Amino acid sequence: MDGCPCVIIALCVSCCFGLDLSLVREKFALTGARQFCAILTCTETAKTSTTNNGRAGSGISLHTISSMSVFTTVSSASSSDNVETIIATVTPRDPSVNRVADGRKIIGFMGDGIAMVRVELIKPEDCQSEFSCQVRGLDSEGREAVSEVSLVQQSGQGGDQDHGATRETAATVQLLASVQQLVTQSVAALEDKIEQLQGHFNDRSGSLENRMEDKIGLLQRDMRDQSGSFERRIENRFNSLENRLEDKIDNNNNLNKLIQLDVKVSSSLDEFRTEAKADMMSSLNVLRHEVMSQLEQALRNVSFDVKGTLNETVDLVTSLGHDFDNFKSHGQTNLLTVMNETDRIRDMLTSGENFPHRLWNRTLELNSELLESFKELESQHLNSTAETGAELKELLEQMDSKMSTDLRSLTDVIVPGECKKGVVPYITSQYVRYSDTYPKNSLNVSFLCDTFTDGGGWIVIQRRATGNTDFNRKWAEYKHGFGSFADDFWLGNDKIHAITSTGTYELRVELQYNGKAAFARYDNFSIADERGGYKLSIGAYDGTAGDSLEIHNGQKFTTIDRDNDIHTGINCAATNGGGWWFGECDYSNLNGKWAANNDKGLDWDTFTRWDSASFSMMEIRQV
Repeated sequence: MDGCPCVIIALCVSCCFGLDLSLVREKFALTGARQFCAILTCTETAKTSTTNNGRAGSGISLHTISSMSVFTTVSSASSSDNVETIIATVTPRDPSVNRVADGRKIIGFMGDGIAMVRVELIKPEDCQSEFSCQVRGLDSEGREAVSEVSLVQQSGQGGDQDHGATRETAATVQLLASVQQLVTQSVAALEDKIEQLQGHFNDRSGSLENRMEDKIGLLQRDMRDQSGSFERRIENRFNSLENRLEDKIDNNNNLNKLIQLDVKVSSSLDEFRTEAKADMMSSLNVLRHEVMSQLEQALRNVSFDVKGTLNETVDLVTSLGHDFDNFKSHGQTNLLTVMNETDRIRDMLTSGENFPHRLWNRTLELNSELLESFKELESQHLNSTAETGAELKELLEQMDSKMSTDLRSLTDVIVPGECKKGVVPYITSQYVRYSDTYPKNSLNVSFLCDTFTDGGGWIVIQRRATGNTDFNRKWAEYKHGFGSFADDFWLGNDKIHAITSTGTYELRVELQYNGKAAFARYDNFSIADERGGYKLSIGAYDGTAGDSLEIHNGQKFTTIDRDNDIHTGINCAATNGGGWWFGECDYSNLNGKWAANNDKGLDWDTFTRWDSASFSMMEIRQV
């Protein structure tokens, strides 16, 4: 039987490609029978109407064609009226049709002012039905026009329409019915098979869902266990921190007591010095008053003695005058006596003149002795004060040593003595500034330490967050460094070389752009010295920002006044800004102009493309 292979092919196409079997059956029916009972043709050309059965025109001229439709007239079961049913349409939007459906083969197209629909019929009832063609469009004056004519059925292939042809068509239709029954049975078997496969799939899907639910449950329990363990570790850490802080607070209380004692001792010493000075001044005043009082009394006594002696002398001279008169009267004997008295008076007067001088000299000697005694007393007092001051100084030095030790211990707890991974300070600030004399700072370089990021211990060599610092600098400025640790800065190429030459260091680049953060990490980083042009050397990349630095590996540093890049004809620092390890200019340049786009700003191509990042930080850590 000639139809069987075609049926098998149709079943395979349906199973493998999901085609509609009814369409396959329809196409087999129309192509396998090779007989049509009638052929309908509807054509239309713009400007001349030729809607016909191949011969007659409608007599209406259309300037443009908007649609062509073929209708069939079907009797209504609910009324005596007939209903027209559209079976094919072509329009400028759907300009072609080519299908086989319901025992009809339809071919149609529209284009270049021509429209055509051809219908080939095989079912006997269609060959007895009425068909019409409707054409819509605009006439030469732009008015909508509709032309509708009945189509004349032409006989199909096979020549004449005798009884033999009719019997052949009937046999063909019977053959098609048998084939359709076979196809229906095959489709039913396939549907059963599909239902079985669907049931098997549902069972497998249910089993997979159960396994997934079990796996998710185990994962959730494991996450809860891990979360509980983490929370316990955090709680133990906080408890340990609280205990250490309480111990340090006790030490701080002792420190406050020492400070109070130092203040008390200093206050007592000041009071002692003030009182001692006041006592000394009071003693000196009293002694001065006593000396002056004794001196005045001695002078008054001397003056009284001198006056008494003078009075006696006057009396003796007066008496001498009387005696001289007597001498005259008594003669030579009395003269010798007078002379002797005169010598005695002279001696007495001489003695009276020397006594005040001796008294004054003695007074001066006494004053000198008193002054020597006062100096000796003051010296003893000063020696005593010096001994007391030395004792107090020694006590203060011991207190200062104790205070310094306690303060260093407290400082080591609050701020780490060195910048390295895992040393996290008990402070809220992310950055700790280390001076070149900071305890345990063996680098002899002042730097900023990032204590939070990825375990801490990062030495910041570049940071740009505000745009307040101009990075378009010369070679000497990039050599020594510029900016402020409190703002944007470049640490300095000499310092970066000095640090990286002490061991193996890794590099981390932090970036922010359009509200997003990313990082790039290189497991090895160093730069050469100035004679080597500060040549860059980096290792393997890891991160989320993309690798925009590898292309610069091995390049020397270039600034606006020192061209070390490999680009011929231009200085990349002069054209792109900043100082960097340029090659043939840049794939990254974090020292470019602040907020400048078009490859002139803080550039990291794999993250910002040609735009400028809003934040950048380069930091290194010893591995």
